[in-house]
Amino acid sequence: MNGYDIGNSIQIQSDGKYVVAGGSWGTSYDLAIWRYNSDGSLDTSFGGVGYVTHNGTAGGNGIDIGNSIQIQSDGKYVIGGYSTNSYSGSSFAIWRYNPDGSLDTTFNNTGFITFGYYKSAFLIQSIICKSDEEYILVGVTRSLGKSAGLFLARYINSYQITNLDPLLDATVSNANIETDGEYGAYGIKDIILSNLEGIPIASLKVDMRNGDKNWSGLKADISLEQGKTYVRYPGGTSNIPGIENNGLTLFVPRKETDNAVWICPHAESLNEIDFNCKDGYGVLIGDEVVSIYTKYETEISETPLVDVDFDDGLFPPTLEFFSWTKGGNTNWSINGSVYQTASYSLGSQGSGEDLGHNQTAWVKADFTSSELGGRIAFDWKVSSEVNYDFLYVCVDSLYDCAFYESNYRISANVDWTNVGIDVSAGEHTITWAYSKDGSINSGSDMGWIDNIRYYPNELVSAQSYFAVSGLSGTQERWL
Repeated sequence: MNGYDIGNSIQIQSDGKYVVAGGSWGTSYDLAIWRYNSDGSLDTSFGGVGYVTHNGTAGGNGIDIGNSIQIQSDGKYVIGGYSTNSYSGSSFAIWRYNPDGSLDTTFNNTGFITFGYYKSAFLIQSIICKSDEEYILVGVTRSLGKSAGLFLARYINSYQITNLDPLLDATVSNANIETDGEYGAYGIKDIILSNLEGIPIASLKVDMRNGDKNWSGLKADISLEQGKTYVRYPGGTSNIPGIENNGLTLFVPRKETDNAVWICPHAESLNEIDFNCKDGYGVLIGDEVVSIYTKYETEISETPLVDVDFDDGLFPPTLEFFSWTKGGNTNWSINGSVYQTASYSLGSQGSGEDLGHNQTAWVKADFTSSELGGRIAFDWKVSSEVNYDFLYVCVDSLYDCAFYESNYRISANVDWTNVGIDVSAGEHTITWAYSKDGSINSGSDMGWIDNIRYYPNELVSAQSYFAVSGLSGTQERWL
């Protein structure tokens, strides 16, 4: 290995060998696992050289680190840690290795699993094997610029669907983490269906993170007499107002000569399968995957749900939609001299304050966007040194709205201008910051904001689909 190596966790095997997990620096930190003989020499039967590395686990090209390692009863190694991802954050990561140093591809088909969000950090600090297929995780998470917090989670690699005979051939592989969420497991589940020989036939992607579906009614059943296995997503009322989800059934004929799974969109029981599958869709044995989801069109409401114009002369405003904080080297304050409408705006410094060189003042508004998302709109104005002192705006900043985070910034003398930024459903933070460089004062040397509005998206139409993806591409049909 080259550069810097770090070891974070060690275990002793029953044969006296030591196994260590950590990271090794090349062009970035890679997950590294070393195994040593009892005399301290590298055990070259592990990975051919005594160690193995892995990078790019969560799709990024930065850091992969193992913080905790455990040895399963079958001799395999389970490592918990984190991996930088491709969407400005880090995901927690679990890797599983065979005793020879190769990735155990029976674990999530890849040998590893990750979980993370946009601009959020998830790090596993410790992992415990409750069994060879169930792990308890503890670590830290930091999301959307907020304070770090503890997370405790349980990972289950596979288990049987409720009401299925464990001797039969339909199983659930849970590819993510279970939490105590409103709708049960939180993540993507693959309902995998196999033939009598245990060969995978097809799977139904169940996205627990999709807010427009309630997956709590997912069910399965088997009839030995009729030779049928089926898994049913019941559809029904969605979690987003105005959307009704249609159901979907996967039907597996239990005969050795059958080479397909059938999609039966409207069958609601085993007895209805034969009739409703006359117009069904066959999925051949192989790599084809069945997905169901809802597509919906939205438009921005013409009427704002919230309109903050600061014209009551108070900060924070009395409206409860936004939760306000401010900080930096001066205080954003109510300004009665410069405003877009009426009598007041919010300015980057108060009366008698002067922002110094290399200083910043910021103000933040936390809010929750509606189930279909929406748009934040506002007016802003700046008077500053051109191309050096800027008024910025950032959404979900991990910092206090630094220049490299913002796609929106203005400088010089820019009169009142309206800006609109689309936001997804859920919690968000919008930050405005006025920042100066190391020299020269120009103009009023400050920025102002006014008329902050939130427009929710409104539903135009919705349609449920199923899609079959395989080597020949993807075919999509309405339910």
